[in-house]
Amino acid sequence: ITETIKICSQLYLEARFSECATKYDNLVAKYPDYCIGYYNRGLAKYYAGDKEGAKQDFEKSYSLGFTETKLLLSKYYGQ
Repeated sequence: ITETIKICSQLYLEARFSECATKYDNLVAKYPDYCIGYYNRGLAKYYAGDKEGAKQDFEKSYSLGFTETKLLLSKYYGQ
């Protein structure tokens, strides 16, 4: 999991958001309760232009207990 997160972080820093989101697809498929994975994938999707996909990931992250996600839902989606 650590190596995948490193790769995702590097892709994100390089503004390769679509690739980053795709890498996170594999991570959350393998670890479906990993709330930070959904949060990070949501950020990547958001900046890649997939606002609806990002919203779904943020909501999933929040439902899994990552309460900080509420700030993004409020800021970006008025929830």
